[in-house]
Amino acid sequence: MAVQYDFDVRVDRRNTNCGRWDTMDKKYGTNDMIHLGVADMDFRAPEVIRDSLHDILDMGVLGYTDLSDKFFTSIRRWYKKQYDMDIPVEWIVFCPRINVSSSVCVEACTEKGDGIMIHTPAYGPLQNAILKNGRTMLESPLKLNGERYEMDFAQMEAAVDERTRMMIMCNPHNPTGRAWSMEEMQQTAEFCKNHDLILFTDEIHGDLT
Repeated sequence: MAVQYDFDVRVDRRNTNCGRWDTMDKKYGTNDMIHLGVADMDFRAPEVIRDSLHDILDMGVLGYTDLSDKFFTSIRRWYKKQYDMDIPVEWIVFCPRINVSSSVCVEACTEKGDGIMIHTPAYGPLQNAILKNGRTMLESPLKLNGERYEMDFAQMEAAVDERTRMMIMCNPHNPTGRAWSMEEMQQTAEFCKNHDLILFTDEIHGDLT
C-alpha cells in the first residue's frame, strides 16, 4: 500500500534554532528573505520516523547513546541495493555533517601549506575546510559549455604542483547541480592517480541521481 505524504503543509521553523531560517536571519539582519542556501526541507519528516522518536520520548530518559548495529546494517543494505556494492563495516565512519568530515580529512591527510584542488564555484564549507586549516586552495574553475558545466582537465594539469596533496570533488556538484559522467569520473581518478593525490568526494546528494 502506497503511503501518501502531504508536502503542502507550511511549517514555521523560525525561533527553533533553525540553521535554514534563524541563522540566516541573524546573518543578514532581516527576516523577509527566502533562504535557499541550506539543503534543508520545510516539510514534516515521515510519520514512521516521528513515531520512533515519540517512543524514545515516552521512555522519558534521554541519556547517552551509541550507534547500534542497525545503523551499519542499513547503510550496507542501501549501498548494496542502490549501487551493488558490498561495504565492509570497518569502512563506515560516523560523522554528523559534511562540514566536519571534510575538515577532519583535510587535517588528517595533509599538512599546513599543502595544496588542495577544488572545482569552483564551490560549496562554501568545502572551501572553508581548505582555508581554515591553513592549506592552499587551488581553484579549478568549471567551464560553461552551452547549458552545462564541465571540468577543465587542461587547467587542472597546469595548476597541480609538487605541493598538491588532495583533490576535493562534489558529485552531483554543488552549486551547479552537474552530475559528472562516468568518463569524467574515470578521468578524474586517473588525474589523481597520476599526481598521487588523495581524492575526497562529497556525494551527499548522490541518491538524487
